[in-house]
Amino acid sequence: MATKRLAFYTIGDKSAADGPQAIIRGKKRTVRMEDMSRLRARTLVPSGHAYGVATVEAAIVQLRKLEKGAQVTKVYFVGHGLDGGFFFSGKAVNDDFEAYGASILSSDSPRMQIFVDELARILSKDEAVEIAFLSCYTGIGKFTGDFYRKLRAAGIEHLIVGAYRDYYEQRYAVNPKGEIVRWDDRIITAPGDEKALIEAHNNQIPRYQVMHTEPPELPASLLE
Repeated sequence: MATKRLAFYTIGDKSAADGPQAIIRGKKRTVRMEDMSRLRARTLVPSGHAYGVATVEAAIVQLRKLEKGAQVTKVYFVGHGLDGGFFFSGKAVNDDFEAYGASILSSDSPRMQIFVDELARILSKDEAVEIAFLSCYTGIGKFTGDFYRKLRAAGIEHLIVGAYRDYYEQRYAVNPKGEIVRWDDRIITAPGDEKALIEAHNNQIPRYQVMHTEPPELPASLLE
């Protein structure tokens, strides 16, 4: 397998992102939240390896399409999270986000073990592996710890699973043509006027608020 990086991103959110118009599919237009998640995911992985899927089952199918013997070392989940989970798809409702069917990956999902088993199949058994949930609130609760333990049990030894407890916000800057030239990923305490900035980075993933790794001294890498 040529690439060692994959990304999944949340689809379905047609609400406008907070930012200027940008080039989307060849035209300058308002950026939707789904657009932003897709474009950000594409900055993290080689072309053709960022996937927007509607359900956990569809994500499993995508993993099964990858050839046996693949050696993936980084997997990013970009978009919307919930208290202890990740949305593959859904819709914006007022200030909240609602799932479409079986789109939530969480400890309570009956599909989680199947997903983890398929993911483990294509992860490197020799090199360090990093799983990054770039979404809000995913680090709350037991989900990331369960995810880590299941991958470890599947034979992934040199492993980092990272996530955030607070609000994960993606911002972008454009040039006069509307081309996105910079991403600003920020961790804030809450959305809205009361938000307080915790950490921000340009074209770089902020430090994880929640990180599972063994041995403990293995550092969480940042976006290269």
